[in-house]
Amino acid sequence: MTLTLATAQALLELGVRSAEAEGAEIAITVLDERGVLTGVVRMDRAVPASAQASHAKARTAWLFSCATEQLSAFGPGIASASDEPICTFAGGVPLVARDRVAGAVGVSGGPEPTDARIALLLAEEFGRVRADERPHTEKE
Repeated sequence: MTLTLATAQALLELGVRSAEAEGAEIAITVLDERGVLTGVVRMDRAVPASAQASHAKARTAWLFSCATEQLSAFGPGIASASDEPICTFAGGVPLVARDRVAGAVGVSGGPEPTDARIALLLAEEFGRVRADERPHTEKE
């Protein structure tokens, strides 16, 4: 269930195309199943801090196995759950394959709804691609 460099690059490209279609300038981070950086891109006019913020969102989604905005309900105390920076703004989503977290994606730089929409699109695309790679049985 390894998230390959080719898959990470495809997700980054899809995210950039989606941001361009919305007129947003963003950064995107992709982490693998161990939470290790696999790919990052910052669009030309995205603020420099968006790259670090996208990484924090991806890392938070990976650590907690949920979308980052779901953690906002826990309030500021959630930050004490890890030694790492925790980001509860929308735009971080785990990448799931075969009911297991296979990585995470973080999007930052646009309005929160845009970041969340693009992150979810990338997670859905990852799930669709991974489902297509499953071996087919005679029952299917």
